[in-house]
Amino acid sequence: MATRLNTALDRRAELKAEGLKLLDIAASNRTDEQSARLDAIDKDITAIDGDIDRLRRMGEEERAQAASDFHQERVTAGGVKTTGRWESGDDEKLAKFAPNGAPIVYHGLPRMDAATAMRYAFGRQLQDVYSATTRHTLSEPLAQLQAAAQGAGEKIGSDGGFMVQTDLAAGIIQNVFTGGALLNAVRQINLGENSNGISMRAVDETSRATGSRWGGVQAYWVDEGTGPTATKPKFRKLELKLNKLAALGYATDELLADFVAMGDVMFQAFTEEVRFLVEDSILNGTGAGMPTGILRSAALVSTTRTTSSRVKHADVIAMWARMHARAKANAVWLANTDVNPDLDQLFFTGATNDVPVRFVTYGEDGVMRIKGKPVIETEHNATLGTVGDFMLVDLSQYLFIQKLLQTAASMHVAFATDEMAFRVTWRVDGKPAWVSALTPFKGSATQSPFVAIAT
Repeated sequence: MATRLNTALDRRAELKAEGLKLLDIAASNRTDEQSARLDAIDKDITAIDGDIDRLRRMGEEERAQAASDFHQERVTAGGVKTTGRWESGDDEKLAKFAPNGAPIVYHGLPRMDAATAMRYAFGRQLQDVYSATTRHTLSEPLAQLQAAAQGAGEKIGSDGGFMVQTDLAAGIIQNVFTGGALLNAVRQINLGENSNGISMRAVDETSRATGSRWGGVQAYWVDEGTGPTATKPKFRKLELKLNKLAALGYATDELLADFVAMGDVMFQAFTEEVRFLVEDSILNGTGAGMPTGILRSAALVSTTRTTSSRVKHADVIAMWARMHARAKANAVWLANTDVNPDLDQLFFTGATNDVPVRFVTYGEDGVMRIKGKPVIETEHNATLGTVGDFMLVDLSQYLFIQKLLQTAASMHVAFATDEMAFRVTWRVDGKPAWVSALTPFKGSATQSPFVAIAT
């Protein structure tokens, strides 16, 4: 059993190390093979975690059975009946076996001689302490001992709470890095251990008109013997600083003991909630204590809606025309689910109204595509008829910085009430790389990698 468990733990460590190397590569720069491998690693780790939990439970059952067998072998030699529990009448019979004339009594043990009970109880106690420190679960005896305490405690600081250190068992939840479509597509930057933000240089270019490219660079056609007028590029600084998102919850020791997977459930629930809010901030973040969303960006281009509270083929044409040419290669459509019926009916009729041309196609994967680009339905898009219900975006033009999502559990935070505290924190920030839409060299309509329809 121990060999199988160690093998599973070693394999999990190998997969985790391989996954972290792949995560160091920005999502936009990963090959299809690397992305597929990352997904496979995530599934393998999930399966191995199940095997590890099962092997640990089997090991605990084996240890419990071995202890029971040991008891059955030893108690008969002590000359005491093996049925039932300790009774007050047994104290006189057993007193001669116990130190100082006091029999050993351990909750829930059958009758046995005091010497055997002492050895058995000590073994059980070691197992319970190990389980409390590694799996964060309390056995019934330890729980009763905690509840029975009448003296100093940690609930009140002056009674001893100030003396207790809060121990945290930290870990990493891998599935957050293989989360939703938005997080997978933005340009991710992992910060170093001692960094809380990043500063990047960018070209201050808002127009492609002559004299404005690169913020002011211009070349000249010159005659022999003459020189051009000196120009220079213009730069700006793009800064991102980490914001903290946290979730906290409690579970009683009784629940954790009766439902061994409850700890994993708590972490999964909080992790998914944190991931959901981060993805929402990519579109809707205010920039105040959180990332700046695309819909709050000055780089957003909004086209005129042809029909109130609807999405028509003319809207698609207008949005595509305002998408920056270089951004079209990575562009995707983002849509609220309520928009789907309109999208599935998009078509264009010619002047004679006899040659309908469908805008919508479906691949073998069942994914809807408009002008060859996939449609991603999200809960973060606005309701139908408002800005953000249907968008065309190049998410690689959105910058996202992060430190590894952290999970922690503490058995001391709510010790007095026999509760385990679960906490998930993630420090992130994000904003569009563009500060404004771009005026093209020829043409008056601005372009951007972020396009939506106005109300």
